[in-house]
Amino acid sequence: MMMRAQRGCGILPWLIATLFGMLLLQAQVGAAAEAVPVSLNAGETYVIKDLSKAATPGIKVIDNPNALVVHTDAPGELVLLGAEAGEWRIKTVASTGGATVYDVSVHALARPFAAPLKPAAAPPAMGDAGVGAG
Repeated sequence: MMMRAQRGCGILPWLIATLFGMLLLQAQVGAAAEAVPVSLNAGETYVIKDLSKAATPGIKVIDNPNALVVHTDAPGELVLLGAEAGEWRIKTVASTGGATVYDVSVHALARPFAAPLKPAAAPPAMGDAGVGAG
């Protein structure tokens, strides 16, 4: 009596379980970050405190790279200064280890890059006789 080896049946359940586990892990990681909307006017500041000193914030410019000025005044703090109209997304890690995503919208009176000013017309050229001749 010969035993026949089965092929392919043993790997399929492992593959399905691995894919299902990856989907679950991705859903947990995506749901772990808290989202905080921040609305600033040009010239206003917003301070994010209690940040991890070991982690670097992730910054993604959505609209207008000149919209924010980001700097640190003290360890564990991030200062956001609204400069021009635009949107940014900043992902931070708190000192407790929790992730937070800040959706920052900066509002301004004008959008100079969206509609730049047109140059004025030049005055007429002076004639050979000089100014006032005519």
